[in-house]
Amino acid sequence: MQELEKILEEIDETIEKYGENPYIDEKVTDLCYGMNIAKGIIRKHMNDGWISVKERLPEEKLNKVSHLVTVNFGFGADVSILIFTDGHWRCGPEILDKYVIAWRPFPEPYQKGREDA
Repeated sequence: MQELEKILEEIDETIEKYGENPYIDEKVTDLCYGMNIAKGIIRKHMNDGWISVKERLPEEKLNKVSHLVTVNFGFGADVSILIFTDGHWRCGPEILDKYVIAWRPFPEPYQKGREDA
């Protein structure tokens, strides 16, 4: 995954470099457009860290909200926060296993000043 992120960064740098060119013509515009399409294709295959429940389930952390979950309610995918315990996805006492299609670990909390690093 890190390799794909580096590729995306390099594409962004290239688009920025060409975008600053004062002599932009149609070919440069087409190049940047094509590179943005390529970025979309790469992102689609990266899946942003989501793991299908068919691939594997998370490690259990008793009574701790520890995962973001994609839940399918039949009309698309929604992101929810559920607890995974005893081999089941739960929201309070309710078991929602049949609705969960993918999960990923909770992201690190935001820390002010991180963007300056």
